[in-house]
Amino acid sequence: MPRIEFDQSRCVGHAQCNAAAPDVYELDDNGYLLPPPSVIDESLRDSAIAGASACPEGVLKVFDDE
Repeated sequence: MPRIEFDQSRCVGHAQCNAAAPDVYELDDNGYLLPPPSVIDESLRDSAIAGASACPEGVLKVFDDE
């Protein structure tokens, strides 16, 4: 199953992850990313990658764990 790593200390609230993949990445009331689930269903893999790729700060990484 895919795994997401999130460096919360580097998130500055651009919210591009949420714009690209709202089904994976949720924002708090201030527009910052809430910690995403560390493991996601395979059906969300492409969406998670799109959201991670959209982040200008590079705070998200998606890995395929066996």
